[in-house]
Amino acid sequence: MSEALPRLRSAMLTAVLLIGGCPTEPNRLVLTYPDQAALDRARLIELYVGEQRSCAELQESSAEPRITFGPDDGSPDLGDIAPGAVSIRARVRDAACLLFLDGCVEVVLEAGVGRTIQISLVPASGGGCAPELACVGGRCLNADAGSTDSTALDSATLDAAPADVARGDAEAPDAARSDSAMVDSALADTTLPDTALPDTALPDTALPDTALPDTTPVDGGCLAGAPCPPCYSCVLGICEPTQSLQRRRDLVVTNNAAGTVAAGCSVRFSLDTAAMVSAGALRANGDDLRLFYTGSGEPVELDRVAERPFDAIDTELWFALAADIEAGAADGDYFISYDDVAAGPAPADRDQVYLFFDDFEGGDLSRWHTDPVFALTPDQTHSGARALRVGAVDLENHQIEVRGLDEADVVAEAYFRASAENIDITLFARSTASGNYQHNLEGTQDWSNARVVDLDWQRLESTQAPHPVDQWYKLTVIVQGTQLKALVDDVQQTPASGWTEVGTDYASGSVGVGAYYIGAGETWWIDDVKVRRYVDPEPTVNFGAEEEWCP
Repeated sequence: MSEALPRLRSAMLTAVLLIGGCPTEPNRLVLTYPDQAALDRARLIELYVGEQRSCAELQESSAEPRITFGPDDGSPDLGDIAPGAVSIRARVRDAACLLFLDGCVEVVLEAGVGRTIQISLVPASGGGCAPELACVGGRCLNADAGSTDSTALDSATLDAAPADVARGDAEAPDAARSDSAMVDSALADTTLPDTALPDTALPDTALPDTALPDTTPVDGGCLAGAPCPPCYSCVLGICEPTQSLQRRRDLVVTNNAAGTVAAGCSVRFSLDTAAMVSAGALRANGDDLRLFYTGSGEPVELDRVAERPFDAIDTELWFALAADIEAGAADGDYFISYDDVAAGPAPADRDQVYLFFDDFEGGDLSRWHTDPVFALTPDQTHSGARALRVGAVDLENHQIEVRGLDEADVVAEAYFRASAENIDITLFARSTASGNYQHNLEGTQDWSNARVVDLDWQRLESTQAPHPVDQWYKLTVIVQGTQLKALVDDVQQTPASGWTEVGTDYASGSVGVGAYYIGAGETWWIDDVKVRRYVDPEPTVNFGAEEEWCP
């Protein structure tokens, strides 16, 4: 990076806090703002905790907030909360101390179990400070908190003034300011000249060493011997970022389904990586965008796959969950990092992201139960240098299916290409020795959902549309419970909406492709076969703040 990064909060739409107690994993509280404007307006957050109380009871209470903090104050600790029913309320004030956001959640905390708790902040209205208080930076303080009288000075007043060491004042005797706590004096020359402060006015005991620690903010320069934050070094009096400084954003994955989403489930999220590249925060090839999981302690890097390319407004990335997520719960133990000019390619093994993937670049079919009519070829490919090829088949059933796969609810997809319109080919799921559920292309324009039971093929529902010729298209079959639907290039084909009932003959099985008729001299190609678990509705991903990070 060419210049020091400011302390960013412009992209913060969530804030993460720690909740004490003794869980195996810490509880985390996530505050979600309604939009960027609300986040930019926020100056002070008040958190209230009601143990064994509902949100309604907490809102009627006159209790003081458990903690208050600003949006840029990192991840404060809510302290210990006993296991059991608890309500947590968040209220947000602006620079004029006006209440404008509110939110509350009721949860049950379990001993020894950590979880992520989310509060969605919604617009609210409320008064400002009491008449006897003054609003300072979103905080209601005593009216005399800003006084320049030495008897009323407090830490808020002292922190706002320039340091004595920068004044170069020759008139004040050294003895008057020998204590290291005096380097951040709150009395600027234009307010109280040195003549107004005789040596006896402020003895050393007036400002203990703990009042003003000898530190320097990133954007205010650094003094000799004063430390810079991690990943910064002092260069000509300025804390400049080192080569290892990167950026990161937390990811919160929410399970929207009625049951537990198991580890290994494939999850997607989208990013405007074109904007990130334009801002100098990401390399155009995306190599420096990496994904980590922290639920087991130290960050563990996970494979992530870009199914839509980098340097685009809608880059689509997939990864596999590292841990189960219970129904209705969220997991905030993921984050992405980027802005690493020295990064090599990030891990991107599709076999670590999906249940199964084969682009046939391995050069063999060892992961399949094979049939002699299927062979690898370089003559037509959707990606890479190889695809699967089938020549003429005359009313005979030939199929190839994945070894060792036995799944119930799945999304199976493959890219097809045929040299003729008149064909009989299929993509199937839940395959067993006696049959499967499938989508079948038959004749010149029939697209049928079907099943094979005891080796008997049965058409269930079909739609009519010409079969593509000499072009690649993606066929997707989704099986959930007793239902099936098929999509072509991500648009639902059969049925046009809803699902086709397939019955209860097969609870689970493998995935594969088959051919029954391909005319003499014609060819069918298959490439990029992918299988993942299906969850409805699928998990969603929300982003937290963009922060500086030093790995």
